[in-house]
Amino acid sequence: MLVKQASLRRLTAVVAQETVLFNEFVAYNIGYGYVCLEGDDREKVEQAAKRAQLHDRVASWEDGYDTVVGERGFRLSGGEKQRLGIARALVRDPRILILDEATSALDTTTERAIQQSLTEASRGRTTLVVAHRLSTIIDADEIIVLQDGRAVERGTHAVLAKKAKGLYASMWKAQSGPEKKGRALSATECQCYINNACGCPTTNAAPPPVEQVVELPDE
Repeated sequence: MLVKQASLRRLTAVVAQETVLFNEFVAYNIGYGYVCLEGDDREKVEQAAKRAQLHDRVASWEDGYDTVVGERGFRLSGGEKQRLGIARALVRDPRILILDEATSALDTTTERAIQQSLTEASRGRTTLVVAHRLSTIIDADEIIVLQDGRAVERGTHAVLAKKAKGLYASMWKAQSGPEKKGRALSATECQCYINNACGCPTTNAAPPPVEQVVELPDE
C-alpha cells in the first residue's frame, strides 16, 4: 500500500517545541486550517481545549475564546501557548500524534503540568515522542535510542535504565542522578555530555552529521 503525503497529513498532527500563533483570537488559533468557527465547529474547538486543559483558563478571561492572543502569542504564558498548540492538534482528532520536543522550552514546573495534558492527548492514538528530557518518555510502550542517525537501543524505560553500560542508562543517570553544581543537567547539557553534540573539548568529539529529511510523494 502506497502512503501519499496528503493522506498521511490528514491523519497526523504535530505539537512542536514552539507553537506558531497568529495575532487573532484564541478560537481561530486552535481551529486554524481545519475547521470553521461557527456552530458545532466552535464546540469542537472547546472540546479540544478541554482535553488540553486550557478551557478553564480561557473561560476565565473576559472575552473567552474571542480573546486576541497578540503577535506570536505575546499575551499568553509559555504554558498557555503550549496548551493551545496541543488543542490545535487535538481538534483534528488525529490517528497519529507527534510530540517534537513539546516541553523542552518550558520550566520544570510548567513542564510537569503540560505533561499531564500530553498524557491525556495521547490516549487512544499512536503517539511518537521526540525528546531529550527522558522524564517525558518513561511511560512509553517502547523507547528507541538514536546515536549518529542509528537506532542503538530499544525497549521500555525499566529495561533500558538497568543496562549497566547502555547509552540510555547513561543519559538517565546524567539527568536524574548527581546534580551539576547544585542543579540537574538540562536537556542541552545532557545531549552535549552524552552524545557529544557540540564537539567541545570536554567531550573530545566531532559534531554529529546533518539529519536527512525524506519527503513522501505528492498525490
